Amino acid sequence: MVSSFSPSDDANQVSVSSDITITFRMAIEIGAGNITLKKSDGTMVATYDAATSSNLSISGKTLTINPSSDLSAYTTYEVVFDEGAIVDLNGNKYIQSNDYQFTTIDTTPPISVGFTPNDDATEIAIASDITITFSEAIKVGTGNITLFNSADTIVETFDVTSNVTISGVTATLNPAADLTSLMGYYIKVPSSAINNLSGDNYAGINDKTTLNF
Repeated sequence: MVSSFSPSDDANQVSVSSDITITFRMAIEIGAGNITLKKSDGTMVATYDAATSSNLSISGKTLTINPSSDLSAYTTYEVVFDEGAIVDLNGNKYIQSNDYQFTTIDTTPPISVGFTPNDDATEIAIASDITITFSEAIKVGTGNITLFNSADTIVETFDVTSNVTISGVTATLNPAADLTSLMGYYIKVPSSAINNLSGDNYAGINDKTTLNF
């Protein structure tokens, strides 16, 4: 009886401000019962009485659900229909036969949660790579990550699109040459360089102290 959903079934990266529309194969009207919006863990978000809720509207074949507030970010939702909450113009009840769910976009930017070498570490092997571990899976953006020595001289510039290795939650810099013994180093990362999978930017590092060794 349903011909399409918006957001589509099992969609990802859905805007938290989205309405939910269900288009049926024929004209519909309100029946009796509830339409429920819940999270995938079973938490109830809202229950809409089909006969009285102002969050529901029908136009021809299309039912629109307009949640009272924005949905939560990076959350999977499911819409559940009571049998007969929606009927066609002949009074035939809509009986939901499959689940309908979607996942909202992640709006929280990634943060750095660990470094190798550790910040302020000493006696680091001169052949060491430099890794930054983030709070969630990441991808490269644009720009350069810059390695400086303690004299503020640029040692190497890493183009994130070609000289930085991403694996899950980790970005790795592999200097072209060994570091110098008994020399201090620090890195700077522009805010455009690293994103989460939804495209939210890592704030970056713009000082000498966040990651120095």
